[in-house]
Amino acid sequence: MMKKEVRLWLSDFWPGFFHGTPPQSGSSFFKMLEQRFELVVDEENPDFLIYSGFGASFRRYSCPRIFYTGESVVPDRAECDFAFSHAQNVAGFNYHLPLYTVMSDTPALAAQPRNNAAADKTRFCNFVYTNPDCKERNTFFQLLSKYKKVDAGGKLFNNTSELLNMKGGNSPAKRRWAVKYKFSIVFENTSMPGYTTEKIADAFAANTVPIYWGNPEIEREFNRAAFVNCHRFNGFEEVMQKVIEIDNDDDLWAAYANAPIFRGGALPDCANPEKALDCFENFFNSPPQRPVAQTAYMKMLRHAPEHAANTIIKRRRAYLKRLYLQRHAGKK
Repeated sequence: MMKKEVRLWLSDFWPGFFHGTPPQSGSSFFKMLEQRFELVVDEENPDFLIYSGFGASFRRYSCPRIFYTGESVVPDRAECDFAFSHAQNVAGFNYHLPLYTVMSDTPALAAQPRNNAAADKTRFCNFVYTNPDCKERNTFFQLLSKYKKVDAGGKLFNNTSELLNMKGGNSPAKRRWAVKYKFSIVFENTSMPGYTTEKIADAFAANTVPIYWGNPEIEREFNRAAFVNCHRFNGFEEVMQKVIEIDNDDDLWAAYANAPIFRGGALPDCANPEKALDCFENFFNSPPQRPVAQTAYMKMLRHAPEHAANTIIKRRRAYLKRLYLQRHAGKK
């Protein structure tokens, strides 16, 4: 069957997302989309734009736009016609596609054999980060280090003879290094419902038990019996006591390490590439008659000086994030 031709451009993605000029970039989106569509790359006059949150080039395009973010950013209905993000599904506007589903081979992870034994692990716990701006992550590292040495292999708190290059995430290097550890400290940069990056997938791929903090709804997709979920405890002292309990009981550690990774033992819908491709196909086949890009707001943004446009975008995204968090807190 002939693939549908789609003329598109990708913009405003994070540094390292492209490894060359699209479509020879090997980017995750091109790899996924090429399974079903014949892609024609057109920077000047695309029929569709897929953009992310690392710039403002998107405002120059008047075609229908799809926003993708793996960050803790809330999709803006005033900016885009459809979005793929960490937020839960919103019919006709947003599809739940957290970063771990894009940056990790989740089908392979779901099929990964679970036959781990504590005797195979020679080290206690690893911590691989560069970003120093998460106080919760820093606090827990210092706390758990009072029990046993936690090996920090990244730039942050580095205390080993090795220094991992974590540019672009570098999941393969992190997984190879982490495989000898019983535990991995897996803290996101921030806590936000639905926001799950590749960090927990990397820990599972290395056959360690993740100690997780970030997405309070993490158990919607991952099996609570396979990791230590900080959101289930009243403070990090309780989390540390649980880790100590598991560390001192090889059978208990093995129960965690051998439990199915995903909830119900099945790959979640968001990690099934065919589901995301169905959304793309629906959008490409039935684009909006009047794209958001052609509204008065976006026309104003498009013609604003670059510094003014960047300020407007930054403030709107900060406001939408606060509103998102407030609404979620109100549901508790």
